[in-house]
Amino acid sequence: MKLDNKWIVGFVDGDGCFKVIKTKQGNRYCFVVSQDKRSIDVLYALKKKFGCGFVNRAGGNMFEYRVANQEHLKNIILPFFEKNPL
Repeated sequence: MKLDNKWIVGFVDGDGCFKVIKTKQGNRYCFVVSQDKRSIDVLYALKKKFGCGFVNRAGGNMFEYRVANQEHLKNIILPFFEKNPL
């Protein structure tokens, strides 16, 4: 499955988010896109497109594509959305 950049931006606008996780060591950031198991293929396509992150079960029938590595967020994910704004 090949994903168009504009499609990704619109899809993430509806089904994704950037999270801030507060810990004792300081804030951690992650990028998450959630989908029902029927649409898990799109999560794996996002993983392939960005070349980072992982797909895992989020509970019930839901799965998520998550990028929590701070270097990947800084060097791959954020530049993608800066170059391809909504």
